[in-house]
Amino acid sequence: MTARMYSQRLGVIADDQFQAALDHFKLGTFIKAEPIPFGNFGQNAFVTSSQGEFVLRGQPHFWWQFPTEEFYVMSFKHAC
Repeated sequence: MTARMYSQRLGVIADDQFQAALDHFKLGTFIKAEPIPFGNFGQNAFVTSSQGEFVLRGQPHFWWQFPTEEFYVMSFKHAC
């Protein structure tokens, strides 16, 4: 098992933790993850799996951050 520090905000994340997230959403087998070197808050990581490339968002600033982002993503999805 490999673990790596991704950012001060995300902390150390092990490969099996990424795989657990991918399993939860049925997004394939973990290949690699990379910290995102830009942005203001260090709460994202690029994750590559057997089914594609994704952005992991973690450690929200406020309790309402993820529900709000989900609302806008779903609104955009239904509008397209």
